[in-house]
Amino acid sequence: MAVGRGGFDVGDGAYELTLIAPHMISTGRTMRNQAALLVTLAALAAPLGASPVVPRASSTSSPTQLPAVVYRGDLIPPTSYMASGGIPPEFSDKEKVTAKSFSLFWHNIGTDYDGFGLGTRDFRSAYAATSSNFSPALAFAVANNPEDFGWMYRIHATPNMVDLVNSGFKPLFGSEAEFAALGGIRWDQVEAWLQIPKNVTKASKDGPVFKGITSEELERWETAEAFFKEFPDLKWVENPDYNPAYSQYRASEGQPQLAGKGENLPPALEQNAVDFMNRVGAAVGWKGKFPLVGPAPAAVSVDEERKKLKDHCAKSADPTACNGAATQCAARFHRDAKFEDFMACVVELTPKSAEPKV
Repeated sequence: MAVGRGGFDVGDGAYELTLIAPHMISTGRTMRNQAALLVTLAALAAPLGASPVVPRASSTSSPTQLPAVVYRGDLIPPTSYMASGGIPPEFSDKEKVTAKSFSLFWHNIGTDYDGFGLGTRDFRSAYAATSSNFSPALAFAVANNPEDFGWMYRIHATPNMVDLVNSGFKPLFGSEAEFAALGGIRWDQVEAWLQIPKNVTKASKDGPVFKGITSEELERWETAEAFFKEFPDLKWVENPDYNPAYSQYRASEGQPQLAGKGENLPPALEQNAVDFMNRVGAAVGWKGKFPLVGPAPAAVSVDEERKKLKDHCAKSADPTACNGAATQCAARFHRDAKFEDFMACVVELTPKSAEPKV
């Protein structure tokens, strides 16, 4: 299975990338002309106005208990996801698309793949992670974050989001209360975002720790309401592009046919994912191709390149101004950007008075 440019290219190309044109999905801004309005009505109003999807039955929960809102913690700012048309499936787009890509079990293991003695992970996930609880998402916004803050996203749930905990296997990280979004998350279903200071948690001082927060905080901040009672000055920023037509939807129940536990997965797992999206995907504009949005943007300054950036700013007359310029540039560049172009941006945005000392 070859990897196509910026997307999935499986076999006959059935999973090539389908980018989302922002003007086709935005309802928060005035449409420029009647033609654009007709495109939007055709692309969104018809699917979203269809009969509500009835998820596969489960013995663990009823449709009314399924979340209408989910959360995602991230290091990537909203400007990057806005430019991409949404939040894409996880992991590097340099990895292969295999049967494991469509497995909820292997998605749950995620970037901890090597830590379980399973060798080098050589596939990419077809899912983007969200949580029905606030605190597990918060952990991902602050854990291993080189910056002083991360990002929280409040997202309206749609039927392509699967209850991972009730999908026929015991998750390694069940406390994450994950709903895995098959194909990704469209930008216009993001209700709001929140810039979250890394120092809200005591994880660096106290234990035990769940990823980026303490176990006590994980329980205490399970709901967003509980968190904001302690931090009333932090406010959601509403997404002007949010489409209220999503309000009729909730996430889906567990899908055991997507569990995919074990090494020798049947090729049918991929078809199971397609069949599932054929049943529920109208809500997110499914057109038979993965992913729903483009490859994940990421901060360019990582590992050795981050060291080069730090050295550059350390020589600056004003390191704070230099780091501020770097933050702005990181929001502009995607994973495949050249480091030289990124540094040129940093130099351009750094005030002349703060240029590196000679």
